[in-house]
Amino acid sequence: AYFAQSRGPIALALCRLHPSKGVDALLRALKAGPECLRLLIAGDGPERSRLEALAADLSLAGRTAFLGWRRDRRALLEACDFVVHPARHEPLGNVVLEAWLAGKPIVAARSEGPSWLIEDERTGLLVEPDDPTGLAAAMDTLAGDTALRDRLAAAGLNAYRARFSEDAIAGAYIDVFTEWRDRISAGRGRA
Repeated sequence: AYFAQSRGPIALALCRLHPSKGVDALLRALKAGPECLRLLIAGDGPERSRLEALAADLSLAGRTAFLGWRRDRRALLEACDFVVHPARHEPLGNVVLEAWLAGKPIVAARSEGPSWLIEDERTGLLVEPDDPTGLAAAMDTLAGDTALRDRLAAAGLNAYRARFSEDAIAGAYIDVFTEWRDRISAGRGRA
């Protein structure tokens, strides 16, 4: 629905169109990557017109779709084959968590949040920030290897459930409160 020719895998970038998000490096990676790969970019921001011009300069008009700000992230995640997150600076990486929860594999720049969340080649693929060649290679790998996509998606979903699900977070809080209670009780017993 997003491309005239929908043959080939679809990558999805969910981000604000800002220099810190590395979408310019992503477009250069798309140009260097497999021609069958298509890219959906969901987000808006001050760099949109510059990024659209860069996509045109790189002759990517038929392979990219700038979707603007979207509220249907779940539908977009269902429509893609994998998520790509090239952020130069990302303090947490909610996009990583969204990809995992949706059961989608992810390739991300090794910025703060994604490098804390992703175990490279187990729960996702990590590349250096501002490395279009490395990003292109990782996207090419994911585009051509369905078994790898399935393995990374399953491991990512398991990581989400183990560390970020409601049960995991509630359990962590209970552990903290139990530890505080035990320390307080131990302190009172000695007084």
